[in-house]
Amino acid sequence: MFFVVKNIELNNELCSKVEIFNCGISNEEKELEFSKDSDRSVLSEIVTADVQESRAHRIRILDLRSELEIASSLNKKIVIKMDIEGAEWRIINDQKILQSMKDDKVTMLLALHPGFYRKQRAKLFGFRAIFMTIRRIQNFFDSLRTFDSVSKFAEIQRTNLNPVPNRYRFAVLVLGGYLEFILEF
Repeated sequence: MFFVVKNIELNNELCSKVEIFNCGISNEEKELEFSKDSDRSVLSEIVTADVQESRAHRIRILDLRSELEIASSLNKKIVIKMDIEGAEWRIINDQKILQSMKDDKVTMLLALHPGFYRKQRAKLFGFRAIFMTIRRIQNFFDSLRTFDSVSKFAEIQRTNLNPVPNRYRFAVLVLGGYLEFILEF
C-alpha cells in the first residue's frame, strides 16, 4: 500500500483524481478474516501465506457492482486494472458483474492467476508431477469456462490488442503462461 500512495504522490496531476481504499473487492460486500484460513476465492493463499495468526484481522470486502455504480455516475471512462492474485476468477465469472461492466463500457486490464484460489495441498514425495498435471488440467477447464462466460459480454484481447478468437486459444494461452488480457466491455 505504501508504494501505491507514494507513486500517486509523485504524480501531482493524479493526487486529486485517485482515491485509495484499504479493502478487498469481490462479487459481494462482506467482512472477511484476513488470515491463512480466509476464503480462497476472495483472498488467495498467496496473499495470506505470510500472515501470522496473531496479526489476523477483519477486512472489508466491497462489491464491484456497487463500486461500478458509483464510478459510472461520474460519467467518465472506467478502466479497471485487476491483478488480485487469484480472486479475479470469482469476479470475472459473475454474470451480474459482467453485465454491469458491459453496461458501463468498462475496459479491464486483467492479470490471471490460475489455481491460486484453490487451497494448496501438501506435495507428497514423488507425486509432485501428478499434482501439477491435475492442476494444469483444472486450470485449462477453468479457462475454457471463463472464456465462455466473459466473451458473452466483452471482447477479449491480448495486451498487443490481437483478439483472442476462441475458448481453446484462450485456454492454451493461459496454460502456456500468457496471463494478461484486455477486456473491452
